[in-house]
This record gives sequence, C-alpha cells and structure tokens, in this order.
Amino acid sequence: MGVRVAQDGSSVGIESDGTAKFKYFTMGGPDRIVVDLYGIQRGKVPGQIPGAGDIEKVRVALLQASPLVTRVVLDMKKPLKPVAVSADGPVVRVVLDEMALDAAHEAAAAPPKAEAPPASEPAAQPVSSETAPAEPVSASPPPVAEMAQAPTEPAAETLDDVKVDLSPISPGSSREFKGYEDLFVAEDATASPAEGKTLVAGGVPLSFKEKTISGGGMKYSGEPISMSLKDADVKDVMRVFHDISKLNFVVHPSVQGKVTVDLENVPWDQAMDIVLKNNGLDYVYENNVIWVAPASEIARKFAEQQRMQKEKLLAEDPITFTKRLSYAKAQRMEGIAQRFLSERGSIIIDERTNTLIIQEVPSKKAGLVKLIDSLDTATPQVLIEARIVESNVTWTQSFGITWSGNWYTGMDASGNTVTTRGGTTGSASSNIYSLHNFKNQSGWPNFGTGDFAVTLPPTASNGFIDLVLGNITGSFFLDVRLAALENTGRARVLSAPRVVTQDNEKATIESGRQIPIRVATTDKISVIFVNATLKLDVTPQISADGNVNMTVDITNDSVDFANAEPGNPPPIIKKEAKTVLKVRDGQTAVIGGVFVTNEGISQNGLPFLSKIPVLGWLFKNRTKTRTNDELLIFLTPKIVR
Repeated sequence: MGVRVAQDGSSVGIESDGTAKFKYFTMGGPDRIVVDLYGIQRGKVPGQIPGAGDIEKVRVALLQASPLVTRVVLDMKKPLKPVAVSADGPVVRVVLDEMALDAAHEAAAAPPKAEAPPASEPAAQPVSSETAPAEPVSASPPPVAEMAQAPTEPAAETLDDVKVDLSPISPGSSREFKGYEDLFVAEDATASPAEGKTLVAGGVPLSFKEKTISGGGMKYSGEPISMSLKDADVKDVMRVFHDISKLNFVVHPSVQGKVTVDLENVPWDQAMDIVLKNNGLDYVYENNVIWVAPASEIARKFAEQQRMQKEKLLAEDPITFTKRLSYAKAQRMEGIAQRFLSERGSIIIDERTNTLIIQEVPSKKAGLVKLIDSLDTATPQVLIEARIVESNVTWTQSFGITWSGNWYTGMDASGNTVTTRGGTTGSASSNIYSLHNFKNQSGWPNFGTGDFAVTLPPTASNGFIDLVLGNITGSFFLDVRLAALENTGRARVLSAPRVVTQDNEKATIESGRQIPIRVATTDKISVIFVNATLKLDVTPQISADGNVNMTVDITNDSVDFANAEPGNPPPIIKKEAKTVLKVRDGQTAVIGGVFVTNEGISQNGLPFLSKIPVLGWLFKNRTKTRTNDELLIFLTPKIVR
C-alpha cells in the first residue's frame, strides 16, 4: 500500500496490490475526508503524511482486523468536498479540483467525464461492488448523505469515526418482492428492528405509530446525519437511507418525486420521514424491511387486510369450550371478555360453578383464553395497622388567703367585764381565747366561729398555714390562714386497630359504645343512639412499584362524662382524619396530628385593694391552669404475600 499527495494538493492517490474496494464520506469539526479500504494491508506506510494545498495532512491506520479495513483520513484546512472518488484498478483517487479530474480522465482514457455539479448540487458518491468494477462518476450520481459532526478525533492510531456503510450488496441475502420497482437489500439482514410501523408476513401493514407535525407522536432514534440536496430523485435518496440504516428497502413502482432539503444533525429516520411526507409518501416496517409507497396505497393495503381478516373469521366454524375461573367472578369477567369476541362469538355464565361457556371461532380461542388467564389471578391482600396515640397533661396551681382581726374588753377569769370586736379563723385563735377563758357578750361575734374580714380561699385546697398575731396583753389578735394547691395529671391512650382486606376493596373496623339519648315529642318519648366509637375505614390499592395507595377515614369519638350536665346526655368529643396517601410496603406514615394547649388564669379579689402592689395579695386569690392535648395517627400497610 502507498499514499501519494499531489504537489498542489489537488488530489490524493492510494495504491494497493489488488483491485481496491472502498467507501468514503466527509465529516466536520474538524473537516475531514475519510476513505475506508477493504482487504488492504497498511504495510509500511507512515501513520502521518504531510499534506499540500488545502490538505493539512494524511493519516493512515488500521480500523479493524476482521474483516480487514484500513482507514485513510485527509485532514482539511477548510470545508471541501471531493469532486470525485474513484477506483482505477489498484488505485483509489480522491480528486479535490476539477482540473485534476480532467487530467486523470484523459490519462486513463476513460469515457468523457461528466460535468461537475454546481456547488449547490449534491456531491457524487460511487459505490464499490464485488460483481462489477468501479466506474468514474456518472452524470446522474445518487445523492450523498454526510454523517453529523463527531467528537474531536483522538490520536492518529485510534480512528473511531462514525461511518456510513456503502459496502457491496450480498446477493445471497436478497428476497423477491414481485411488483416493486426498486429493491435495496442490506448487508446484514439480522440488524435490530427500528422503532416504527409493523407489517404481518407478506408485507401488508397492520399497525402504525402516530406521527404529528408537533413532534408529540413518533420518536426518532437514528444516527444523526446532515443532508444538503437539490432536486434529487426520491428513489436515489432512499438508497442513501438504505446505506445508512443497513435495512432492506422496497420502493413501490408509483413512487416518484424530487427532494430538496438542507438538514443538519437530524436523526436519519426523521430525515427519511421528512422526505417521504414532503412527497406524499409513507412507509411500513416488518422484519428488517422498509416498504415505501404512497400514503394512499398504504391506507388501501391496510383496509384490504382488515377486510380479508374479517372475511376469514366469518368463514370459520365456531367451537364451544368452557373456562372455569378460580379467583375472578364469572359475571364480571363476562363483561370484559365480550369486548374481544368476533362477530360470531358469544359467552354465557354458570354462576353455580363460576364458569364461562364460550362459543368462538378457533383462531380467536388462544388469545381469548390467554386474556382470561391473565385476569383470573389471586387478588393481593393488604394488612393495615393503625395506631392512635392520645396524650393529655393537666396542671393547676392555686393560691388564696383568709384573715380576720379582733380586739376585746371583757370579763376575765376573775369576773372582770370585757368588750370584744371582730372574729377568728376558727383554729389557732380559738385555742388562745379558750386559755383566757373569755366570755362572749351578747350581739358580738363568737370566738372561733370563723367570722372573717377577708375570705378568699383557693378553689380547692389540701394544705394551709394558720398564723396568729397579737399583743402581749392579749387584747388584740390578727388571725391569718394561707392556702395553696398544685395539681398535675397525665393520661396516655393508645388505640391500635388493624384490618386485612383485598386490593381495591373497602374495609371497616369499629369499636366503642352507643350513647342512648331520649327525645321527647308532644305525644311520645323515643330513644336514639349516638356512636362514641373508634372506627377505621380504608381502601388500599397496590401499585406496580410496590407502593400502597390508601383512602383512609379514621374517627375516634369519646364520651365526655366530666362535663355532663344533670338530666342531659353527656357530650361527645369527636376526633377524625380523612386523607388519601401513598406509603411504601411495610413503612409507617404519620397521617395526622393535633396538638392543643389551653392556658387560663382566674383571680378573685376586693376592688382597688387587690391591685395594691404586694399588699394586694391580702385581698385576692389566683388560680392558674394549663392543659395539653395531643393526638397522633400512624398508619402502616403491609402487603400479604
């Protein structure tokens, strides 16, 4: 193998030992012309060869060992497409200048050269073949598709460029399609199917993917390409898509039209869709074969196939068979299966044995039985565990005072006369008075009977302190009682209802009491019952990703006997939570919480006097209360397996 670059850079010659088989394409970013040689050894050719003119350099490397492919890359200084790439025996010549092309043709004594197309015309790209020798560029060459820009090329020895395969057609892989004008057969008939339309055996379309101008329909996944064509024949453009996709193409005889497009970095399947739509064409896909035809022809074929299938079904003799169901209800399954019957099919049910009796044509039996089997499955069950936590904390603090004073002049133990004024708290003072053996005078308060000047005790009291103050002669006393109370209460209630139900079935569990209430009318007295219960209503739905969607209604009503009034029914304290939520299998979710805090201060006292700083405490009492109520609801679904 050898590579020669013309001094003016107008052409590059690639020499080999035998007949050269090749393909070529151009790339951008940076600009390159790539030639792949099949069955040619690189030999002792350097990896890089200096260029000339618009050619910066030429790189040579082994692309793959089996089958043997050697790649030659012309790094260009500017975007430039070759005027011609042709094989003359063992020499592949890349011509970049029209004058050089003329000289090459004259030297080879070839037929008169075709006029080079204008700059805006599609470039020529001959395809090498095993069965026929390569020829110079013809006057009407097929259009050339240029692959979209690839990432920056790595080192010279590593050439991973995207390529368009224009390999020779393999005669052994062809299929016969009578009545069609053009047949392009891919080199690899086992290529993976592309997304798109489908056909049944024989090439008749069955189903189509919706395609819209807005792009909301069909999605494209082909290799990005760039195309610049003007008045190119649509059949030649289909050949380009065949070379790119490696798929087999069949073109209907009535297909005709011209293509003028300028596309950059567009998936090849989208580019093909655009070209077909622009010419009123469409395609269907089946088993690695793309059939291109007018849209009206495809629609006609589709309608014809539907009619033929319908007539075929009507021609079959129906058979009768039974299908016994294990889990599903026969009545419900009947409504579903009826939609998939042919015109000659019918279903009746036997409720006693939960069996379907089906009459249908034989060709529909297998699909119908498969549908019923897929629906007649055990319904999953879900265990729902709920925990309702109620917490109540109460705190009360109360202070109060009771006091009185007295003075006296009266009869002591020797019979002397005394006079008394005031009263006592009835405890310590009474003991002091009894020691003096005082005799009370008529019309005055008695000692120790609780005649108070200020009486403001706390609301409830279990503890108090009595103080008595007086003079040394015992003629004056001040009697004081201080009372205080502090009370703390805590309560915690845990309710844990649980229930098991099938998927998409509502379950209810309830526990509590009913309160009778008498209702009196003009002529009779009746009794009604009000529920004070803990109730859980839940409807689970198991999703495909292992989550459980639940519609939940939890109520926790209780009787408030503490605030019941005599002769009237006690009030009902209602607590309820309704929600729709998603919880993963086995995980716990808090679906609701209520936290209520009540704080209160009550104070009784004498007007004006109770407002005096410090001394005002002798004329008032005070009570503080604080109540905390908390409600939390937890829910845990578990799929029963």
